[in-house]
Amino acid sequence: MFDGVGFIGLGKMGGPIATRLLAKCDRLTVYDTRPAAAELLKTHGAILADSPAEVAANAEVAFMSLPNPDIVRQVALGPGGIAGGGKLKILVDLSTTGAGGRRPRRKRNRPGRCARERWGRRCRQGNPCSYGCGVS
Repeated sequence: MFDGVGFIGLGKMGGPIATRLLAKCDRLTVYDTRPAAAELLKTHGAILADSPAEVAANAEVAFMSLPNPDIVRQVALGPGGIAGGGKLKILVDLSTTGAGGRRPRRKRNRPGRCARERWGRRCRQGNPCSYGCGVS
């Protein structure tokens, strides 16, 4: 279905989720700032990335589970972030950082419109789609 799956953030929530994905994926590319967390998944067959951009270069769909909105922004848009990878089509944010950390609201966005309706045009133009799916 997808040519590669990625996972960024292998902490208390992300580690177990990535482990479950690894059992079902042909190829899972992972990244964490703590090498020990990523090494554990490598022993089960995951591919280790040196940066979030490398995850995005090797996966069409990626998940991230990160601790706060600043880190989410850094991983997404900062140097070496997923915006630098060329293959990614879908990004699923599992971080429990609150809706305010996802994307700044624009005045033209009407309340009640779903993310797909608001951002669907961007997705169809070949840019990655972003879905917020907080886990608690």
